[in-house]
Amino acid sequence: MSSLRHHVFAAGFAATAVLRADRPLAQGVGVILMFHHVRPWARKAFAPNRLLEITPEFLDRVLQVVDEMGFELVALDEIPARLSRGGQPFAALTFDDGYRDIVEHALPVLRRRAAPFTVFVTTQFAEGTGRLWWLELEGAIAWLDRISVNVGNETIIAPSQRPRRSRRLSNASIGRCGAGRRKGCGRRSGCSRK
Repeated sequence: MSSLRHHVFAAGFAATAVLRADRPLAQGVGVILMFHHVRPWARKAFAPNRLLEITPEFLDRVLQVVDEMGFELVALDEIPARLSRGGQPFAALTFDDGYRDIVEHALPVLRRRAAPFTVFVTTQFAEGTGRLWWLELEGAIAWLDRISVNVGNETIIAPSQRPRRSRRLSNASIGRCGAGRRKGCGRRSGCSRK
């Protein structure tokens, strides 16, 4: 019985997709596109945070496709009014964390396309006191010759993607400066990395 039910639902979903019958119900009235880094492509052997990056060319293409699909670009603060009155589908753009590359690489694209956008700046990052834990973790893992993860009763061990470095990273430098993420971090935190 369960197999028959599965086949009936699968056939229903397939027919809905082919007929595009879900569009009026599932499309919604707008979308918020969230980005982090916008910068030129740089090949790195170890880049687990790569998913937070797009290139300026990709951003430009996204804006082109949004326009071709009939979405109107709107400022984030316009969304409540747009939700209440409906109309043409809309898209709003946000950039999280306030990275400098937004000004250097995204702003020229956004200006050229006259695209409104919102940047969420984390005040501690702007003040130089914030911790980018995901970069700290990436830096710490890069120093390891292997990675071991416990999942339930199983331990998974994988070799690092980078060659073993000759010196060890201290706990102090991981916790205080994020493995050298800031220029001059050695002066402020006692980190030996420059």
